[in-house]
Amino acid sequence: MKTDNRSYNKKANRNTSTIAKPVKSPKKEKKWYSLAIKFIVVSLISIIVVSYTDRKGYFNPDQANNHTDRKWNSFYDFTENDTVDIVLVGNSHCYSGINPKNLSCALGCNCFVLASPATTIMDSYYCLKEAFTRTTPTIAIIETYGISNSINHKLKDGAVSDQLKSFHARKNTLQKIVSTPVLFDTDNYLAAWSNTIRNHDFIFRDKQQIETNIKLSKKRKKKEDKLYLGRFVSFTTGINDSIMERYDSLGAPVDGSLREINGENIKYVRKIVELCEEHHVTPLFVTLPMYYKHVRSYEKWQENLANAINPTHSAWYDLQHPYDTLVFNRHCFESTYSSNQHMTYHGSIACSYKLANYIRDSLQVQLPKRYLTKKWNDKFYSEEGYFENYPSKKDDKDNKLICTDLHFGNIIIDYCILKNDKNFNQLYVKVKKDSFDYQTPPDKLVMHTMINIDNKKYIANIDLNRSIIYDTPTNLLYSNNIKKEIVITEIKGIN
Repeated sequence: MKTDNRSYNKKANRNTSTIAKPVKSPKKEKKWYSLAIKFIVVSLISIIVVSYTDRKGYFNPDQANNHTDRKWNSFYDFTENDTVDIVLVGNSHCYSGINPKNLSCALGCNCFVLASPATTIMDSYYCLKEAFTRTTPTIAIIETYGISNSINHKLKDGAVSDQLKSFHARKNTLQKIVSTPVLFDTDNYLAAWSNTIRNHDFIFRDKQQIETNIKLSKKRKKKEDKLYLGRFVSFTTGINDSIMERYDSLGAPVDGSLREINGENIKYVRKIVELCEEHHVTPLFVTLPMYYKHVRSYEKWQENLANAINPTHSAWYDLQHPYDTLVFNRHCFESTYSSNQHMTYHGSIACSYKLANYIRDSLQVQLPKRYLTKKWNDKFYSEEGYFENYPSKKDDKDNKLICTDLHFGNIIIDYCILKNDKNFNQLYVKVKKDSFDYQTPPDKLVMHTMINIDNKKYIANIDLNRSIIYDTPTNLLYSNNIKKEIVITEIKGIN
């Protein structure tokens, strides 16, 4: 029988080609599987280590002066059991220019500053969003210095660092996730969420900080033992003579015509107003002043701010113009010729009372009358601004209530307090504005008293100076410092 070789060869070829098909190597599959497992394990370990060191704070920057963290920690503690009636956001102009305790006492409610250095209006928006998850204020105050030409994704290195500080201090994870792509470019995402990633080079350049952080992590974190509402005082003395001479010889260092405002900032001004409307909160934009000789061409800066704010139909209180030269003297401002001038402690008191009067007289918003409650008085008693607005308790041995409702001719003393201080006592005399009818109140008064020194009685005249910064609706504040050993036993008259 003949064999068909061609048929055989075809079958052989088919069998050969079948046999020759590439087969995946079990070793290669195992190798890739092993690499994937290793990658996942290493990633999980890295995430766990980073999360642990972040939670412990081993790579935190120096926290000695981190008042932004302190603000948010205190805000969360405060809102556990109480409502913030006025929340203030902005940058360093806000927390150095407004004294929240004095503002709270002047209005008889709860005010809190949630400002952070060098932040933008975009950051203020997200600060308010998070604040509204904790409390529903009556008023949200937005300081306007952060409304500028800045773009978050193009911030300079120092500004990015400040933005990271504000972001890190906030606590609401969902709000932080939403705000991340707005506040940072992709290069800073991980740095924003992790101090370990951001400051990992501490291992090489700042081991001392890591050691300090490890010691701090072992200490139990305490809540604020005193009432803290977000104030931070950087400057306590005003403009010195050399800076005043530079104003006269060189002119103003700040050119308001250069303060442009871009579309992104205008957008977030609108978003803030919409956010407030959504939560039934009244927005109030506030421009805190710099010394009038420090700024030129402010009218252009004011026009740019007006173009951003006025279309929202929101209230705007501008303390830069018209400028009060009587109240905002050189003692109210930081002594600097740089472009960024802040207010002193003295200036922050002046601004707080002007702001309180504007809210009371012009904003037409009904604030809660918390000053009528025991809870509020217990919280604020003897704090900054309290005795400037309310009398001390009759049984208070440290802060002696000398008298209430005394009439000497036309002059009516609402109350008189001898406030205890470290080196001396402060004599506060609250005089009714009606005492002077429509005349300009005198800068000085003389109070005739009976005093006791070492159990010996004397007649003494005490000069009283009017404070123009503690401006309340019905009373004027006159004061002086009194030696500790002097005890006022009786007020015989005042003129």
